[in-house]
Amino acid sequence: MLVIDDEEDVLNVLEKRLSGQGYVILKASKGREAVEIDKKEISNLIVLDILMPDMDGGDITQALKKDEMAKDIPVILLSCLYTKKDEAEKGHLAGKNFLS
Repeated sequence: MLVIDDEEDVLNVLEKRLSGQGYVILKASKGREAVEIDKKEISNLIVLDILMPDMDGGDITQALKKDEMAKDIPVILLSCLYTKKDEAEKGHLAGKNFLS
């Protein structure tokens, strides 16, 4: 499983919780790093923060979905900073990006 988040504390909590359930965890703290890891390692699931400093969750998802080996890997979007206002204003755009 590839876990992508720019917050080290979040990465560590997710790694601890998910590895405790038997998952092998690959971590990335930047979008470009995640795309590079994806090219080298095959994951069966991606947990992805929406708000990232170098590439946002939509950009990362699009880059991953362009890769033939990764295009069918499920992506779970995770964010603590996406407000209800953001969802109302941009949520439909994010969904469109993730599904294309």
